[in-house]
Amino acid sequence: MRLKNQLWAALLLSVTLLLGALPLLGCGGGGGGGAGDIYNGGGSAGSTYTWPSPGEFRAPTGNKWTIMVYINADNNLQDFAFYDYNEIVDGGGSQNGVNVVVLLDTADGPTTLHFVEPGGYIDSTTYLYTCNTDTCRNMGELDMGDPNTLREFVNWAMDYYPATHYMLIMWNHGNGWKLKGGASPASGTNVLKQISYDETSGSYMTIPQLREALALLNNTGKRVDVLGFDACLMGSLEVVYNLREFVNYIVASEFTEAGTGWDYNFISEAISNPDITPLDLARQVLVYYDNSASGSYTLAVYDTSKVGTVISSLNTLASAMINSGDVTANRNAISTAFENAVNDPAAADQGYPEPRDYLSVLNQLASSTSLSADTRNAATSA
Repeated sequence: MRLKNQLWAALLLSVTLLLGALPLLGCGGGGGGGAGDIYNGGGSAGSTYTWPSPGEFRAPTGNKWTIMVYINADNNLQDFAFYDYNEIVDGGGSQNGVNVVVLLDTADGPTTLHFVEPGGYIDSTTYLYTCNTDTCRNMGELDMGDPNTLREFVNWAMDYYPATHYMLIMWNHGNGWKLKGGASPASGTNVLKQISYDETSGSYMTIPQLREALALLNNTGKRVDVLGFDACLMGSLEVVYNLREFVNYIVASEFTEAGTGWDYNFISEAISNPDITPLDLARQVLVYYDNSASGSYTLAVYDTSKVGTVISSLNTLASAMINSGDVTANRNAISTAFENAVNDPAAADQGYPEPRDYLSVLNQLASSTSLSADTRNAATSA
């Protein structure tokens, strides 16, 4: 979507608005095919790997929920990955109609595929050498930054563990709004939002690539109910807008997250109530995060069905500014709004553009005496 005014490319840097889902609990911080197909591995040239065929992996515990966790720890997050995996076990693992499968890549070893069973803790010093059971398979070195790897994992998991509802969690670094190569928008370089950096391959997924992977799944009749980003800076309108057609709810953080990430004990809520709705399970992610996180944070649930309303209100606001004809007043008001809006200094400390909270920017514009009455009213309505 081309924005009507370049000023609005700046306004849409980052969003924490829940798009009508629920209030925040705090503020601040290839080829498709079925199971058994052989795919060309992405991690090392010429490598091949196979996904378990029917009967090779642990059978489903039922068909209520399949929760897929894509843990790309082939980077400096490796230690946190083991911690979170065992936290999934603490939450109950797979039982009572809930199946939890994990694709785990680390900096020190190959990628492993897991069916998480109750009590199935892993030891970071030994698990790579014992991964040859019906709950764990050594997949070789996969490129977790390749969207085809993600699509194959999700496609396999949905085939092997068909369920009423599906949740996909992407665990990694997230860059949110990041300029490729550090270029500026004026240079004409594409602005890419990216996630899932794989240090071995040097690759990552852009949001358009993630969108394509989800679209290909949808073409086969498979749809993710809840998409979670256990990563920094992914809770922005650009991300939600690009993925709105292919998932129902997105759980993401507008600002940076702590290295420990989510509290995966939230999975116990699905185990205790396998009929829990996608929205309610997404809300439980926030409840458990709220109970475990320290300091402020911006983890939120986004209802993708509401994003069209938000875009429409932004277009109305942009039109009001354009129709006012006062370019200088508009520019100064936006600059002041960004300067005074809630922001995330931690992002700047890590070398990323410092995001501003969307609702906070709107409140600043709505109270700006230098803007026209129509513009202020449009900001209030947005």
